[in-house]
This record gives sequence, C-alpha cells and structure tokens, in this order.
Amino acid sequence: FGDNGSGKTSILEAIHLLSLGKSFKTNKKKELIKKGEKQLVLNGLFEKNEIKTKVSTSININNQQQIKINGKKIFNRKNLIGKNSVVVLSPEEQKITKGAPKERRLFFDKLFSITSKKYINSIQKYNKVLKQRNAVLKSKDKNINKILDLWDTPLIEKGVEVWNQKNKNIKTFQNILKKTALKYDKNIKIVLKYKQKPIEKIEYQNKIKENRKKDIILKRTSFGPHCDDFIFYWNNKLIRSFGSQGEHKIFLVILKFTELIYIKEITKEQPILLLDDLFATIDLKRGKKTISTLKKIAKSQKKQIQTIITTTDLHSLDKIGFNIKNFKKQIHELRR
Repeated sequence: FGDNGSGKTSILEAIHLLSLGKSFKTNKKKELIKKGEKQLVLNGLFEKNEIKTKVSTSININNQQQIKINGKKIFNRKNLIGKNSVVVLSPEEQKITKGAPKERRLFFDKLFSITSKKYINSIQKYNKVLKQRNAVLKSKDKNINKILDLWDTPLIEKGVEVWNQKNKNIKTFQNILKKTALKYDKNIKIVLKYKQKPIEKIEYQNKIKENRKKDIILKRTSFGPHCDDFIFYWNNKLIRSFGSQGEHKIFLVILKFTELIYIKEITKEQPILLLDDLFATIDLKRGKKTISTLKKIAKSQKKQIQTIITTTDLHSLDKIGFNIKNFKKQIHELRR
C-alpha cells in the first residue's frame, strides 16, 4: 500500500514481466525503463511445488530484450509463457469489455497460449504467414496473384488449425464463465458468444478466393482468425454498447476470475492473482462480493490463491471482508 505514484503498480508490472515477458500496461518496452537510465534489469524467484525457478530479464533503450530462466538464455518468449502464470485485474484491462474486437482477441489468444503449447505454436505460425501475405498485398508486384496462390495454402492450413483449437477452448471457457457469474451473483446473467464455427479447408479456400480482389484493394487479408470477435452480454444486453460503468467493472472481475479458474483447470497449476487498486474503483457492496467470490473459488479448488493487492487505503480492505490483521507480515508500505 502507499500513495499514488509510490510504485505499487510497478511491482505488479514486474511480476507480470517476469511471468510473460511483457508488461500489461504498454507494448513499448522502452517505456519500462526509468527516465534517465539506459536499461532495465529485473530478477525474480518463483517457487512452485518446492521447485524454484529464477527468471531474469533486461531491456535496453534500443528495445532489445533478453530473458533467462535459471541462468540460461531463451530465444523465444513462448518458452517462458505458462511456466509461472499470472492473472492481472487492473484498470488497464477494462479495454477488454469496452474496447475494439482486437482487445478481446488479444485476451483470448494470450489465455489459450498460456494454457496450450499447441495453440501458441499454431497462432504464431498463422501470424507469421499472415504477415507475409499482407506484405504481398501491399506490394505492387505484377505477379501478385501467383504469389498470393503460394501464401494462401499455408494461411488456410494454419487458419483452420487455429479456429478448431479456439472453438474447443472457448466452449470450456464459456461453461466456467457461467458458473463464475453465479458464484458472484445469482441474479446476473453473463453470456459470451463466439460466432465462428469450425470450418473445413475447402470453405476457407473458397472464402479466401472470393475475397481476393477486396484484399488487394484493402492491402490486407480480410478473412481469418485475426478478424474474430467475442461478444459479451450482461443480462441480455450488449455490454460494450449499453453497459454502465459499474457493470463493466463487475463484468471484468467475473471475466478475470474465470481466467483464473480456466488456467487452474487446464494446467492443474494455480496462477498468481494480481489486483491493482481494484477496491478504489468499485463500491463497498461490490467489493464485499468480490472478496466473497474469491473465497468461494479458493474453497472449491481446495487451495489458497496467492493474491497480491495494491491499495492507497489499507484499512478500506477491512470493510470488504479482507481482515488485514491476519496478514501483518505480508503488508508492505511503499513511499516515494
């Protein structure tokens, strides 16, 4: 706990960086370096099932990043993802419910990548081929149609792979989401709709051919998993368009708790939960329900959930059912 600007969120950001190799606040690595410094160096020690893992990362002003696990350099961030999972609930995450389709795609792509090596390999290969095809579409090559024929085959193959895996994963997530919403409040009906059905290669091929002229004009690929959207409903209304501020905040809480349970169910390992100044943004009643729901989740999993909370007002946590007297040794004050 501490005043605004004392560095509370930076601690959560550091844990996230050591867990996933990137920040939850920015995609610009340089922004993580303290003003006036030439680089960032970060070390962390994770202990899970009595096994200790040392993770270190460094970022310089040229945006170059190096990651080491137990002193050994890794050359692909996917080798870090999933080793020490975290779920972060922060004001920055509200863009998932309020923002463009891209934000929801990123949320689910990250989640499915954390829980499945197969998915992360498929999505990375798909994105690589997509990037190449889009580069061709932006070119002025006279043989553009012949070149596109070459790229369409691997694009379709990887696209079908991604969609099939995504459909399977999203069904599991949908079921957990319904149960989590009931844990929070029986009067809330939350629905997640994903419109893309499993697709065969021939269907995909026909659609790509049908869209080719449009793609050349737009200079980008207009069909595929990169165009997906996930639709969230709150009590039968589209939350992005008609949700109140309070409904958006609670939807995000339920969504993030669902993420927590999903990771545990799929990987059989409990992720760390990072709550960034959450209780300053929701009222007392919703704060109590949030803590109560978290306790229900821990009870159902028969395991405590390591939770790191930041707050400007330590004593406000008592009012929502978080007894700070039981956590004296785990309370740390930050000062500027």
